[in-house]
Amino acid sequence: MTYQWQTISGGVTNSISGATNSTLTLSNLQLTNTASYFLQASNALGPGTSTASTLTVTGLPVATNNIITAVAAETGRGIGVFTPGWVVVTNNSLIAGQSPSSAIGNFSLEAPGRNVSSLTGGDRGALSVIVGPGGNTSSTNYVTCGNGGGAGSTVIYTLTGSTNGYD
Repeated sequence: MTYQWQTISGGVTNSISGATNSTLTLSNLQLTNTASYFLQASNALGPGTSTASTLTVTGLPVATNNIITAVAAETGRGIGVFTPGWVVVTNNSLIAGQSPSSAIGNFSLEAPGRNVSSLTGGDRGALSVIVGPGGNTSSTNYVTCGNGGGAGSTVIYTLTGSTNGYD
């Protein structure tokens, strides 16, 4: 079996140099890495391709009132158990293991027991499908937010310990 990861950007398909494994790891992402990514696998019977998935890389947000808001999201097909692809790295993290100083809204609307402290808990547990009040959802180490029905909308962490700020 041979593998080749490819991108589609601006309607042009390109092979990613050196990306010849069944998994793709991207480091030091730049705005130019925004593209659709897919895998072409080949064996003696011929090639096959995965469905392309879009990766959008955005610039660092500007701080407003000394608060930087950033979003991280990953989606899966919703079948069985979904294990997040990100790893929580706590080295030099200012909020790892910390509870937020404030949270606006209810982050457990979709399933009771969810809590924003799990966002920085440092674990990387699998998200299994469970039955929630409104149908199937996923485990309690996952939180959702939104803009309706009192759903969670804001999480703020207060950084302490430095009189001169942080880099």
